[in-house]
Amino acid sequence: MRSFHKRLIADDDRVDRLKELFESIKSTFHEVPEFERFAENMSTVAGEMLTNMTHGLELDFSAYDPSNYFRSLRVHPTEEGATRAFEELGTGQQQILALAFAHAYSSSFLGENLILILDEPEAHLHPLAQRWLSRIINKMAEDGLQIVITTHSPYFVNLNYFDGIYLVRKDEDGTHVINHSAQSLYDHCIETNATRAALDTVVPFYANNAIPRILNGFFAKGLILVEGLTEELALPEYFMQVGLDVEKEGIDIIGVQGKGNLAKWWRLFTLFEIPTFVCFDNDTGDDRNGNKRKDALRSIGIPEDQLDGVLSGTTWSINESFCVFGQDFETTMRASFPDYEDIEKEKKEELGSSSKHIVARETAKSIAYDDAVEGWIRMKELADHFKTTTEEAGDEGDAVAPVTLDIGDEDDLPF
Repeated sequence: MRSFHKRLIADDDRVDRLKELFESIKSTFHEVPEFERFAENMSTVAGEMLTNMTHGLELDFSAYDPSNYFRSLRVHPTEEGATRAFEELGTGQQQILALAFAHAYSSSFLGENLILILDEPEAHLHPLAQRWLSRIINKMAEDGLQIVITTHSPYFVNLNYFDGIYLVRKDEDGTHVINHSAQSLYDHCIETNATRAALDTVVPFYANNAIPRILNGFFAKGLILVEGLTEELALPEYFMQVGLDVEKEGIDIIGVQGKGNLAKWWRLFTLFEIPTFVCFDNDTGDDRNGNKRKDALRSIGIPEDQLDGVLSGTTWSINESFCVFGQDFETTMRASFPDYEDIEKEKKEELGSSSKHIVARETAKSIAYDDAVEGWIRMKELADHFKTTTEEAGDEGDAVAPVTLDIGDEDDLPF
């Protein structure tokens, strides 16, 4: 075949005549309205989806089959004017072309019911491309394409489709699926002492505040919610030295950007039965009247008559569902580790930075373990307590895999 092709293209006049014939046949194809609409949609969607890639799309065909002219149509990627084999594309690019094809087909044949099932669309794509593809997929769902996604990426978890999120867990007893609705989210908020929740706004409220770092919590075996980046970066270093590798155990420590957000995210993750622990300090800088801390404590079931006692503490307080780092995290660490302040000063000079979260992490890395030191005793108590809590929740085996179901209007479903 290669030899035939070489001889064929040796004559420029013959090649020109052949191209004219092929173009004539393609123009006949376009007399079929459905095909012309499909071709236009395919080119438009592919163009929008591949603007940040080197490959473009064009519809072409090899020698036609008289029994079915359309059977010989091919989608050929081109790079700098040269046609490439489909197999030459990366897996991520192949997947995007398949999505463009499905969307064009759905848009062209409106009377057809099409359900597109995507298994881990994030595979082979870097985080920025994942975020971009997620937006494209959501747009396709809004256009009417029925899409089911299994994913391990927070970029494909969309809280706007709250009742379409299914959290799948696997343990020795089998596979378990957890699914909730706006009603059950609202009920859980009310049951855990939320005072401003409203049924019609609770889902948009969570969706508008969710960021990928927060949504990572859906993939954890257990969670520790902390105020900010300082605790998020430093605590794993302390836990490692007392025998708890949080990443190995599937435990995620997430900074929620302030005391006022602790209760909010605690409510979401406990609704999906993910063991969730809350850590904060009694720094009153952004919580002078204590309402933010009280909201967090009420949500996790701390009795009203104990709140003032917890909020007035100036040293460690470790409970079944929360930990208070005294007056503030850094002050408590300095008081709990005899050499903390010296190492902290050394790290600031070494790093040439006073960025508190970076300094806190590097200081935690450099403190030598000593089981007689109060700081290590407390860290081990906290780590052991939380590890026990997550183990009691059950061994899930593989990582948790949310399934997002973007289905548009329920009336559009074919089943």
